[in-house]
Amino acid sequence: MDRPTIKSMLKAAEGLRLKGRFHEAHGLYQQASELARKEMDIQNLTIATVGLGHTTRLIGNFQDSINHYDDAICLAEAEGDYVTTADCQTGISLSLKGLCRWQEGLKYVRSALRSYKKTGDLKGYAYALWAEASIWRVAGNVKKAISTYKRAKALFEEMGFTLGIAYCLCGIGGSTRIAGDYEGSLIYYTAANAIFSGLKDKFGMAYSYCGIGNAYRMLGKDIEAESHFKQAERLYKEIGDIVSYSYTLWGMATLSKMGGNLAEAEGINHLAQENFKKTGDMRGIAYSRLLQAELSFLRGHSEEALRIIKETYAETDRLNLALERQHCKLLEDMMLGKEIDQHIEQYKRLGVHLKRPNLPLNLP
Repeated sequence: MDRPTIKSMLKAAEGLRLKGRFHEAHGLYQQASELARKEMDIQNLTIATVGLGHTTRLIGNFQDSINHYDDAICLAEAEGDYVTTADCQTGISLSLKGLCRWQEGLKYVRSALRSYKKTGDLKGYAYALWAEASIWRVAGNVKKAISTYKRAKALFEEMGFTLGIAYCLCGIGGSTRIAGDYEGSLIYYTAANAIFSGLKDKFGMAYSYCGIGNAYRMLGKDIEAESHFKQAERLYKEIGDIVSYSYTLWGMATLSKMGGNLAEAEGINHLAQENFKKTGDMRGIAYSRLLQAELSFLRGHSEEALRIIKETYAETDRLNLALERQHCKLLEDMMLGKEIDQHIEQYKRLGVHLKRPNLPLNLP
């Protein structure tokens, strides 16, 4: 059998990455990178280094991915390759989003958008818009997230790029759920799932199954929610994902809590929290800690619950996570038996229409 070439390894790695097989893709990018460096093949070394940035980000090693992207930018700039530089800047913005450093992420993605516009790269521009929308979602600006996802979706539709359309549908689905439109969220995620299923994209299928599960959870359809969460869990385990799987675990734990299965919720939430710690996802940690606080409160440990909320509020305030910070305020006042009308108004300012909340709280 002929020895695989650098180009064939890169082609295979890209195919694996697009199918959600991130760990396998990472291994091939690494092999291609080492061979390209040995042969002084700068063009393919750059492609492999960008691929390492993408896969390490998708695996959940956000800081390592930033390092790979920085290396790729040095290689690309030396060759005057502005599109690759923009690709890396977009990737860095998403890694920074994963680390909840969303203000820095916005700077990188805006620089990428300028480059894509200057070079006329429509697909890159749409991808960067999708990344910007994802950052706005983390920042807590739900209205801005939805409008930006829709701009990206329109561009992907213009190009006929179905994978991009599906990811935008997921973004809109998640954002509309947070905004309070649970039926709409279900429609968007279901449409995305149909596309991912047609493409046999296991990561996308898992991602959209989780979104469908969360939409059903908010609609009070627990059986349907559990079924879709389990489908997402099966696929995430199959492809070895940790980043998005952790949010599925949080959704499953919340569903168990709402059903009164506190011990089950605690076990699932502990696993989610440990995964979030591994990736450094401070937003995920905040959600798992809020759930931990509520479980403590429901067990009658009010002081412990309030302590956890105060600590989580301090962290979300430091990171300027507007929505999660608001969740902390709401939960604290609910536990203290205080009036919460002012919180509902504050949620509206963030683009979130929260129905009259009760404990246990079914966070969207």
